[in-house]
Amino acid sequence: MKKLPLILLFSLLVGLQGCDTFLDAKPDKALATPETLADLAAMMDNVVMHTNYPVAGDIASDDYYMQDAVWEAITDQVARQNYVWDPTTEQVFPWLDAYNRVFIANVVLDRLEELRFAGNSLAQADILKGQALFYRAFNFYHLLQVYTLPYTKAAAGSLPGIVLKLKSDTEEPIARASVEKSYHQTISDLEAAAALLPAKAQFKTQPSKVAAFALLARIYLIMGDYPAANRYADAAIELQPNLTDYNAVSQTAANPFAIFHEEVILHATGASRGGVFNASRARIDTLLYKSYVNDDLRKVLYFRRNTDGTYIFKGDYGGRNTSNLFSGIATDELYLIRAETFVRMEEVEKGLADLNRLALKRWKTGTFVPYSTSNTANPLQTILTERRKELLFRTNIRWSDLRRFAADPVLAQTPLRKLKGTTYSLQPGDLHYAFLIPASAVNLSGLQQNSR
Repeated sequence: MKKLPLILLFSLLVGLQGCDTFLDAKPDKALATPETLADLAAMMDNVVMHTNYPVAGDIASDDYYMQDAVWEAITDQVARQNYVWDPTTEQVFPWLDAYNRVFIANVVLDRLEELRFAGNSLAQADILKGQALFYRAFNFYHLLQVYTLPYTKAAAGSLPGIVLKLKSDTEEPIARASVEKSYHQTISDLEAAAALLPAKAQFKTQPSKVAAFALLARIYLIMGDYPAANRYADAAIELQPNLTDYNAVSQTAANPFAIFHEEVILHATGASRGGVFNASRARIDTLLYKSYVNDDLRKVLYFRRNTDGTYIFKGDYGGRNTSNLFSGIATDELYLIRAETFVRMEEVEKGLADLNRLALKRWKTGTFVPYSTSNTANPLQTILTERRKELLFRTNIRWSDLRRFAADPVLAQTPLRKLKGTTYSLQPGDLHYAFLIPASAVNLSGLQQNSR
């Protein structure tokens, strides 16, 4: 084990100082030695905490395709390579951005341990601690989806996970923990955060108890712990059950969903990464588009038809429909998690009831026929199909699903790309489900690189 790579430390400082020098900018002085709760709160509310989440997995996912000329026009070489699952491509910026946010969270946690508070200040300090623990966990979760192989109970203890930076000390030796330990540290952070955070945050760019419960549900689903995922989804829904009636949403609006709308629990956005997801570039997978029936309002709210007959996505929950995808958490995902886990626990009627609650808000009024055990031959597959149709283009959701399905011979899928006369594929169990760690981090710290 060696000390924190210099490139990582450099990124932490540059990411916070912007155009000012480190010693001249007041926010950076606060970062160096934050002395007050206001200093720590400013760090938690910094825009870097809810922007630029990693989209390498989204570029590698199968909800869209690029035409040959569009792909050739992408100037970001990493994005071009990710699209065809090039096994040699390392992911530098997702690593730096995520550990930058982890570093900020650790600075807050370390200073809260050192400073002493009482009365109202103690209550505020507890909330800040909860926010920092949440952000550390949120970034650990994304790092796990990008840089580790999919979680399986049998192999998680032996597979290399992520670097679990739990202190802001940049002189601390680092190494990769196992996948098992990495997931459990993430869960531990979220459980501690949930105990400290308010049920709902003042602003949707701030973590909350419901956000912590929702992320725990997502993570336990990935791990295949369906009772725990169900329990946390239920706890989150109890705090925020809101579902938007799509009948009340404008079908002609360029941005149908307002930023911070009622289903959003936590707002965050992904990195642009070469503008792959600009409307002029990403085209919706043809079979995916055709899977929406005409009475399903998502067919008009999520997509817009191009003059050449292809379709683009306009249903971003971030409210902007730029190349920066919605990376946050929303209520609709919770109903789908609870529905899936109910069915996997053989409580099929409860699972279909949750699916019906969601679908009723998505179809034209008076047209939806509820799913039931008598008209649904394969409830699990039905729920997973609706999950894909509901949650497309949300950072790391589809990618995480492809990863967890890969170990299931029934659900495993093989995404394909057809580009310039060549067909590329991503096979179940492919080592490319874990992207390469930056070579600079490997060389400077001695971290184990992912296999190829």
